[in-house]
Amino acid sequence: MRGGGRTVSVSALCVPKLKLLQLTERKKMMKSKKLLSAILALVLCLSLVACGGNGANTSNNTSNNTGSDAPEKVMYVALCNDETGANQAVGKRKRDGTEFAVKKINEAGGILGHRVELLIYDTATEMQTNINAVKLALEDERISALMMPSTTSYAVAVLPDISAKEVPFLPIGSGISLAEAKNPYTWQLRDLSTNADPALVNYGIDTLGIKNPAILNLTQEVNIESGRNMRKHIQSKGIEVPDSRCFAVAADETNFAPVVAQIAASGADGLFTGLSENTVMTLAKAMADAGLDIPVLGNSTLADASVLSNVANEVEGWYTTAEYNSNDPREYVQNFNEEFIAEYGYAPDVSAALQYDIVNLLKAACEAGGSATDRAKINEGFTKIENLECLIGIASYHDDHSFMGTINIGQVKDGALKLVDTVSFR
Repeated sequence: MRGGGRTVSVSALCVPKLKLLQLTERKKMMKSKKLLSAILALVLCLSLVACGGNGANTSNNTSNNTGSDAPEKVMYVALCNDETGANQAVGKRKRDGTEFAVKKINEAGGILGHRVELLIYDTATEMQTNINAVKLALEDERISALMMPSTTSYAVAVLPDISAKEVPFLPIGSGISLAEAKNPYTWQLRDLSTNADPALVNYGIDTLGIKNPAILNLTQEVNIESGRNMRKHIQSKGIEVPDSRCFAVAADETNFAPVVAQIAASGADGLFTGLSENTVMTLAKAMADAGLDIPVLGNSTLADASVLSNVANEVEGWYTTAEYNSNDPREYVQNFNEEFIAEYGYAPDVSAALQYDIVNLLKAACEAGGSATDRAKINEGFTKIENLECLIGIASYHDDHSFMGTINIGQVKDGALKLVDTVSFR
């Protein structure tokens, strides 16, 4: 007789004893099976609780679940953001602005009855990591759209992947190279640099009276492109900008003393810039150290909270395209300011405001397209947006896939950005 993998010899005299042993072993086996079943059930529960979301951090915020037996409808949105790296402080404010918009949308019932859930991927302030994060996000078939609050060059690098997956794409960048790519899935809320740069030039030349301007940009192509655009517009106003007054520095440059010395030696009476938050701060300190006191006009990074909190004295009097101005008297803006401060404990800057607006631009596209999950319908919805109130202005669709028609010019006064002019360009 065979039992339990062992060979057992049995005689007629052992049968009663054998039956008793068999009963005992059956009871033991039944107890063991029950214990094993309980353990397996516990392991399964723990594994379900521990599961994350396809390699991304999730941000649920507020649920609109009514408690019914019907499955909850969810709209998934990917956010590829600098969670770590050199720009992580700025990345935090961009994430806060995004999550705040999602929270308020979910509290109001979601988008077309769908609760919005963010899937967050870290781009780590590095190009290849950014590309990898986007590729990973696009593998998730659930996502309805992808947002990227990074520089234009990072956005341009992933356009082929966006096209391949046909996912609505909302980068924060304002570079003209995004618009020139004519990607059918890319939507830029902000003023394009081709509009912002001339507005700054006009203000510097016509209002401030700059006669011998210098231009300083980063060596990234999108920033060089901005410099070319500024130079061309300055020359269209009858002012030449020789090569000796055109400068470029690397994005990771930490010593601006040499280039500041060159700007001073060039005889420039004004400086137009297109820099990142970190390089703006480095430039400001170097100019202060050198005693170079000339008007400086640059992109919206000059008004970033990290700049104003670290080098407010050094950038006092500088000018920028003030896309977001906390002093805007509109009720929509003032309510946002108060509610954001109550939620996060600090005043929102342009980074948080832009992402808040971008989330609401996506909401408007879903509503106009009639779907929160059909990518094609959402993409079509962007073309139907008209007169959407945003923190940075009023958004309406234009053929270049951008939405703004005015530009604010601001100046840093007493450590805060003050609106000094508004320019229309459409």
